[in-house]
Amino acid sequence: MQGFDWQVWFVHVFMSIVVISGYMAFYNVFWHLAFGDNARDNVWAYRLSRLAVFLTPLFATFVFAYACYVDPMNDFYYRNLQLLIMGMTLLDDGLTPLVYIARSIMVTGYILLMGVMLDLAPATLAIGLVATFLQSVYIRRNQARLHYNYPQIFILGLIAGTMFWFMQPNISVANAIAAVITYVAMLSFAFILWTERHKADVERRQLKRRADVDTLTQVNSFARFREDLGRIFQQEQAQATTVILVMLDINHFKAVNDEHGHLAGNAILRDVAALLSEVIGEADVDFTVYRTGGEEFNVLFKNASMAAVRAAMLDCWSDVRKREFRYEGRQMHVTISVGIVEQQVGEEADDLVKRADANLYLSKRRGRDTITIEGKTERLSERQIATHTFAFFTQPIVRLRDGATMRSELLLRSFNELSNRWLNPQTFEVTVRTQINLVRKVGRSQKGGSFSLNMRLVQFSDAKTPERLGQFVAQSPDVDGLVIELSSLPQLETFREVVPRYHSRKILVELDNVQRIDDPASVQDYLDLVDGLKFDLADLPGDAAEIAIRKWLVYAQMYDLIFTLVGVETATDMLMAKDLGIERGEGTYFARPSLPQMR
Repeated sequence: MQGFDWQVWFVHVFMSIVVISGYMAFYNVFWHLAFGDNARDNVWAYRLSRLAVFLTPLFATFVFAYACYVDPMNDFYYRNLQLLIMGMTLLDDGLTPLVYIARSIMVTGYILLMGVMLDLAPATLAIGLVATFLQSVYIRRNQARLHYNYPQIFILGLIAGTMFWFMQPNISVANAIAAVITYVAMLSFAFILWTERHKADVERRQLKRRADVDTLTQVNSFARFREDLGRIFQQEQAQATTVILVMLDINHFKAVNDEHGHLAGNAILRDVAALLSEVIGEADVDFTVYRTGGEEFNVLFKNASMAAVRAAMLDCWSDVRKREFRYEGRQMHVTISVGIVEQQVGEEADDLVKRADANLYLSKRRGRDTITIEGKTERLSERQIATHTFAFFTQPIVRLRDGATMRSELLLRSFNELSNRWLNPQTFEVTVRTQINLVRKVGRSQKGGSFSLNMRLVQFSDAKTPERLGQFVAQSPDVDGLVIELSSLPQLETFREVVPRYHSRKILVELDNVQRIDDPASVQDYLDLVDGLKFDLADLPGDAAEIAIRKWLVYAQMYDLIFTLVGVETATDMLMAKDLGIERGEGTYFARPSLPQMR
């Protein structure tokens, strides 16, 4: 590098700013494709852009290194561009720890390579590498407040530029100062560019949120519904996504506005939107709620079964019907009409919307306050709210020595419209909320007692389930105790984590159908966590059952567990149970279950 020429330096400053502006515009295109709001909409564009974001600074650094080789007279100009491009890689938004480490290694590698090429003294190079490491750590820890804070960016840039240039041999002080000023000028201009880009992104997101979110109810808007539905149908072609669309309408909403005023109507809209999000959120489904009109809402379900969607919407229908909506001391009651459809093979988005709308229209035309699924309307408003299509019947668990009922097992049944009978349901996808409502109803009808119910593993393992059940038991005067029965077991680590949550709320956990487990020792680690075992005689013939029972009784005594013999139907079964020293039994020998009657 020759003596300082301020005219050439001025040209370098100007050209540096022009080049860095072009580089940032080019780089930002890839950044938005890789990290923007809709980056993952196109999988291949997303993957290629992530790769381009990583390779672009490397490629630019290589190009400027080659420029130093072919144009050594202007090497300080090219090195400044290299240094800034490398430094800016650490300031990107949205970097995961792993990506940031990779970029830090890249920057450190560049400093090391420059030190070797410039033949820096080992001590000088070590100081440069340590300084680079410390700056990388500082930037990562202060990313949120650093990126858009010019004073801190200026100080970091001044330190980095000064160390980079004043540590180089064979460079005059004047040229080093000029290079540092050029670097800081480029960094300042780059800061302006990325700050303006950030402001534009924030404003764009705010505008999009205003368009995407209904300001009154804070659920998604009709515009967002059309956008999401279109995107889901595009993904469905590649990912085989199952789509179920629910349309619902608040009945006689105009009358509410006329009688109570529009502000009261707005309060109902907000409460209904919140209720939908809360109730459906308790089900194990992927869903999104939208307000698509004055009193109209849509709910999109992805990869959910129709049974799960139906159960969730039954809960919504029931809760809206029972809810006392309040505004300025006034109580208001509303109901909803619902239409539900599932996407058919080859069906387009608009066709799905038309069918859902047609099903909603059927609910309205057939009396409102009901649900229509694929053209079939359910006369829900003619039934007891708490039991829709599901109910529990009770099977007493008896103490064998005196016949006293210790608790009642609640067995789920579904009402069949065609046969007008309660039958075993084809699916057990019933939400915890529905089960609580049904237990409450049974508790009231029996005027108290302890109850046990079966539960799916996904519900049992949900952290919210013991909290809801514990709160229900604590607040319900008609339920003295609750036992959860499991017919299958989760991973042991999960079991160890979940069971204490139930015990802390005085809810017991028992293993059901243990006769299906050949070797009790295989589940010995679980036995230390549960409170009881249930063995069903119906699964094994006489002699085999007695042998298996004796084996399980040993483990029940070893772990001080309650042992219940299920399927006791005859005096012979009863005699065998007493001979084996079994304390509790369950079966038709003691009482036949009483099924609910439809009215």
